[in-house]
Amino acid sequence: MNKRKINLLKHIVNLDAYGQSPDFIGYYEADPQGNREEQAIDLFIDFFSGKINECILICSVTQSVFTEDSFTDKRKRIIKSLVDKGWFEMDKEDEAVQRDFNTFTLNQDDTEDIRTVCRLVSDNCTYGHVFFLWEKDQLVVYPHEEIGFGVLAPPGTEGESVGIDFLSKAAETGIFETDLRRTLLYDPFLSRQVA
Repeated sequence: MNKRKINLLKHIVNLDAYGQSPDFIGYYEADPQGNREEQAIDLFIDFFSGKINECILICSVTQSVFTEDSFTDKRKRIIKSLVDKGWFEMDKEDEAVQRDFNTFTLNQDDTEDIRTVCRLVSDNCTYGHVFFLWEKDQLVVYPHEEIGFGVLAPPGTEGESVGIDFLSKAAETGIFETDLRRTLLYDPFLSRQVA
C-alpha cells in the first residue's frame, strides 16, 4: 500500500526538478525579508485543514549539513521530536535520501508537527524531500526554501482543481509572489468543458 502511494508520487513529481514535472501547476513564495513564513504556512494549513485526515506525508529528509552548525538547542530538540516520530532521519546518506521514502497518514493532531516540518524546510534546515499527498485527488503539495509551497497534479483531476484554487488564494492575498502555470480547462466536478 505504501509502495503504491510512493509510486503515485513519483509518477506526478520529477524528483530531480519538481518544477520541470509535466504535472507541475505552480507555486507561491514570500519575500524572505518580509517575515512572511508564518503567513505562508498558515495559508497552507488553513486551506487544507478540512482535508488533513485524507493526507499522506511522504518524506525522505535529513538535516542540512550547511546549516547544522547554526542549529540552536531549541531547534535540535524540535528536530529530535520529529526524529522520534519518524518524520526526520539524522545523517541520512544522499543515495538513501533519493531512494528511501517514508509514508505517514496524517490527522488533525499532527497540525503543529506539519507546521514544524514546513518551518524547517523554509529555514533551509533540511536536505531531501517533503511532500503532502492527497491520493484520491492525485494532488501533491510541498514546502520549499523560498518560504512557500509548490503544487502538482495531473490535468483533468480533482487535484488540479484544488491545486489551482489553492494557488489562486495565495495570489489573492497580495503578499506572495505566485506563479500559476495552468488554468482549469476541464471541470472534473461537472464533467464538462469550461469556457
